[in-house]
Amino acid sequence: MYTEQYDTAYTVGKRYGKPHIFKVDAKLMHQEGFKFLQAENGVWLIKHVPPIFL
Repeated sequence: MYTEQYDTAYTVGKRYGKPHIFKVDAKLMHQEGFKFLQAENGVWLIKHVPPIFL
């Protein structure tokens, strides 16, 4: 699925070599109790994404 978020992820990823983009089921992670933090630039962060949510 092509989205504006994909464009952003790809652009940022290219800064560090060949980008690899994973789709994360963040909604399910949140429902399961994982805590996300929002950075000042609006990016959502989390320390670890278990493979089951990819």
